Amino acid sequence: RSYREIHKAYEKLKPYGDQPDDIIVFKRMEHSQKAALTTMSKAGFIDSKSYIDGRVVFTDQRLSKELSSRIKEICSSNTELYSLLKLLVSNYQLTGNNGLKKRSKLMEYRYDLV
Repeated sequence: RSYREIHKAYEKLKPYGDQPDDIIVFKRMEHSQKAALTTMSKAGFIDSKSYIDGRVVFTDQRLSKELSSRIKEICSSNTELYSLLKLLVSNYQLTGNNGLKKRSKLMEYRYDLV
């Protein structure tokens, strides 16, 4: 299925009810995301120096078998959504004139270094 078809299918589900504007939700998530990245950095999954410099660089450290199994279970129950997210992350740059920041309109992109 196409990106648009998957989006339309999931748009109707609304498992958490009606939500505020996308930009508001995205901004509210920022603190949780930063806390998660900081935890991953301290646990050795993200390179600490790169994270301090504002970049996320994964290390070779592997997840426990238990956590890895749980993630696979969750992803297998949402295969289309997981595939879509994986494609977006691997096929599109975050920054720049054609990046996800501009396309999603969730983050400022005009001052990105290109």
